Amino acid sequence: MPRQSRLLVPGGLYHVMARGIERRAIFSDPPDYQEFIERLEESLKKSACRCLAWVLMPNHFHLLIQAGKEGTPPLMRRLMTGYAGYFNWRHRRSGHLFQNRYKAILCEEEAYLMELVRYIHLNPLRGKVVESLETLDQFRWSGHRALLGLETRAFQEVGEVWERFGKNRAQAQTAYRQFVNEGAGGGRRADLTGGGLLRSLGRSPGQWEGVRKGDLQASDARILGSGGFVEGVLKELEKTAAPSVISGMTLDELKNRVAKVYGLLPEELSRKGRKGAVTHAKAALIYLGTQFKGQTCQSMGQLTAMTVQSASAAKFRGEVLVRDNSDLQKLIN
Repeated sequence: MPRQSRLLVPGGLYHVMARGIERRAIFSDPPDYQEFIERLEESLKKSACRCLAWVLMPNHFHLLIQAGKEGTPPLMRRLMTGYAGYFNWRHRRSGHLFQNRYKAILCEEEAYLMELVRYIHLNPLRGKVVESLETLDQFRWSGHRALLGLETRAFQEVGEVWERFGKNRAQAQTAYRQFVNEGAGGGRRADLTGGGLLRSLGRSPGQWEGVRKGDLQASDARILGSGGFVEGVLKELEKTAAPSVISGMTLDELKNRVAKVYGLLPEELSRKGRKGAVTHAKAALIYLGTQFKGQTCQSMGQLTAMTVQSASAAKFRGEVLVRDNSDLQKLIN
């Protein structure tokens, strides 16, 4: 499946995750963990990003980051490249350390910040790295202890989290501990580890049962949040995008242009049909509409007589089709 471009939203809240290649360990002993933490602190300073929560597990890590002006890439590029070089040198290995690129999900702050702080800091308990909430308090490789006031991490923004829990530090620490304890019995939350419609509805991938037409809303696989939040983000990004041919076109004009490229009548793209050229044209149109015209998979599905699920799948095929078609490339370059 083709990669989507990252959403670079200055000040945006991102849940960032990366895993070792083939799920292998990326931290072997305390010096590895400490090295990563020192590199994280330095990378945060250089990138002007802020860290609200974090946890290092043997074969992966989670960070809750408020992005700087250039989003998360400057932070993660410096952090992961530098740490991979250190790890390979220290352990006398070569090749990739991390599995694919890191995942960075843009999250609606008011709806998800507290849930993500708890979810991230409960990782060692869920993963059985620690046995109980008491031993979680002693786990050194997460931001949990700093929020309890048991240690200080200069790079961790504890104040912004505390203010969500109480009027003063002591009250906030007590409320935070209770909040974490209440979530200790929960399992893995697939809805907090990605974006898209189902996760934004609090569901796991593939869990379409019971989803009603009224539940459908604007969604994006890179965003965890309400339909209104998704629409707002995409519209703001469209405003800052470099001018292109497609930026000055209406959706109908775009449909006409795509139909012409594929030798079709525009109305053929608004009818049900599986003819090869029609299928390709619809996929390209859905990709262009969602990526460059602020449309959702739901709205593009309605335009092309497809379900939201089919439109979502077609969008990814459309990225490849657009990339490999010089006439369609002229619309966006």
